[in-house]
Amino acid sequence: MLNNIFNPKSIAIIGASTQAGTVGNDILKNLINEGYQGKIFPINPKADSILEIKTYSSILDTPEIPELAIIVVPAKIVPVVMQQVADKGTKGAVIISAGFREIGLEGEILENQVAQVCEQNNITLIGPNCLGVINPSINMNASFAVSIPPAGNIAFLSQSGAICTTVIDLAKSRGLGFSKFISLGNKTLCKEPELIQYLDQDTDTKVIMIYAEMLENAPELINIMSKVQKPVIVLKSGRTEAGASASSSHTGALASGDILFDTLFRQANIIRAETMQEMFDLAIIFSKNEVKDIKNCVIITNAGGPGVLTTDALVDNGLELAVISTETETELRKYLPAFANFNNPIDLIGDAKEDRYQKALEILASRPEIDSLLVILTPQTTTNIVETAKAIIAIKDKINKPIVASFIGYEKVQAGIDILTQGNIACCNFPDQAGIALAKVAQWTQNKPVEQSSILAESIHDKEGTKSIFEEFRLKGEKYIPESRAKEIMTKYGIESAKSQLCTTRQEAEALINGELKGQLVMKIISQDIMHKSDVGGVMLGVSPIEAGDKFDQMISVVTKNMPHAKLDGILFAEMINLDDGCEFILGAKKDPNLGTAIMVGLGGIYVEIFKDVVFGFPPLGSQEIDRMLNKLHSRHILEGARGQDPLDINALKQTIQNMSDFLQDFPEVEEVDLNPILVMKKGMGLRTLDAKIVFGD
Repeated sequence: MLNNIFNPKSIAIIGASTQAGTVGNDILKNLINEGYQGKIFPINPKADSILEIKTYSSILDTPEIPELAIIVVPAKIVPVVMQQVADKGTKGAVIISAGFREIGLEGEILENQVAQVCEQNNITLIGPNCLGVINPSINMNASFAVSIPPAGNIAFLSQSGAICTTVIDLAKSRGLGFSKFISLGNKTLCKEPELIQYLDQDTDTKVIMIYAEMLENAPELINIMSKVQKPVIVLKSGRTEAGASASSSHTGALASGDILFDTLFRQANIIRAETMQEMFDLAIIFSKNEVKDIKNCVIITNAGGPGVLTTDALVDNGLELAVISTETETELRKYLPAFANFNNPIDLIGDAKEDRYQKALEILASRPEIDSLLVILTPQTTTNIVETAKAIIAIKDKINKPIVASFIGYEKVQAGIDILTQGNIACCNFPDQAGIALAKVAQWTQNKPVEQSSILAESIHDKEGTKSIFEEFRLKGEKYIPESRAKEIMTKYGIESAKSQLCTTRQEAEALINGELKGQLVMKIISQDIMHKSDVGGVMLGVSPIEAGDKFDQMISVVTKNMPHAKLDGILFAEMINLDDGCEFILGAKKDPNLGTAIMVGLGGIYVEIFKDVVFGFPPLGSQEIDRMLNKLHSRHILEGARGQDPLDINALKQTIQNMSDFLQDFPEVEEVDLNPILVMKKGMGLRTLDAKIVFGD
């Protein structure tokens, strides 16, 4: 149904105005002046015509069913107008009007009414509170942007109307054209996932560029992106860690700020632009090149310094320099000065003219071991800027490899940049920026999303038994599940814990001497009011069963003194695991109100928030994604057996991560899980959960 939005044969403008300078007048004027060839039906009950086009009192009066309705009326009457749109049978709508959810409860009620009408009548809706939509290929400027961008192969989506108008203006100077231009506004119904799916099938679109202030439902977006073939670039605003200090667990503190968005982008293979400049550089490279499998790059330059800067940018961002073979060097030496640099980066020396660039490009571009080319030019007295630009264009027409150019400077190189832009060459202002962008493009070609259905091994989970524990705590009005019961839940999902027993009295503690727990024990206070036990004297190591009664009284006394208002539920006695048998890791989960629940794994124990060697992933997690996560950890070397140490049971850790993924999918009400530490033991010995917390919601 999005075709009604972007390729309508007829448009009704509800709220078309006779007054110049108003939004309702500007949109009508834009459609006329840009040459839209479809039928236009201005809706205004107080005018006979506007800009020499017959008007209608209502959309219900139009002689045919408009395929698209553009709505520019006060917010309070939009629900009524939308019902008329539905009654007419129009299936596409763009609401320009503001005054909805963004102003508070009153506007939210209006927005919900609009959404209900659209959902009941199968109407595709963009907005409200948006700039509008543009399709340059049919000269449709259904927005109040001042001008229409050139037609091209980039689709742009934005939550900000101001960013839209800025991008239009900037794009013209960079030689960029657009297939679709969409201002999303409040995203009441139509959001990024639906539009990405549509644009992935759109033959006019080659690359999708997004400015986002907020994204939602990471698992849905990841699933969609696993099937998308086109590159998606996102510039995400809002990088804050505010709120981390308020988190109740290690996992919550580490899952703050922007890290979950980085996780989403990595897992979905969405390219994150750090700045508007980088967003444009990335879009330009994709727009003007056929991008396939890029593993390396060759740099051609007439100055050593920029070559070094670019090398650093490429390597720092994961793209290798192509190795120049002996055969290639021999061929280059036939045409380049003896004092040129024949290692990558190829330095043609400052007096290089277009012929030197041309021969170097011809040789290097033809080599199968070279995947991409980055050409740098600095303006020197002997440099023929325009002719060098023409030489680059000539090479591109002969090969099928990405070429990026950076002519450094301003006035002296502008003529060359203009030639390159006209010749469909990707140009970046500075070579290090070009290197960063090309490296990110290469990452995209290498890191395709993986299907998450693949699993390590089938696990049998006790979902019903777990459900009964949750219900038990709900009936008590409690949302924090303490360690003893949290471990019980984890055991039901195949995540093993050390043997333990909860004691609520001294007598129960004394009875341990005749129980199953043998050897040295760990004591931990259990309380809804205490999250970090060791801080209040609630942890004791090396306790023997024979002294359990005395230690019970001692711990209760110390904790009561430190936390006089805490309700104490007892003390958990657990077998003491020899930490030398493995390494402490952390496994947890945190629910974000917008993105959903993410799993965290990494180096654990008391140093978890110091080293912060953790990685996140959104379930469902299959074997390939779990491997990707663990490979990002510095501590993976410990798992593999660093510095002569025995390797740890990495397969047990992988299975545990998958079991956690299953648990979170079965119980979406879970808000936080914190298993810290889990002891990953030596290979073949499995792992043990030494501490556990679960917090759940409604």
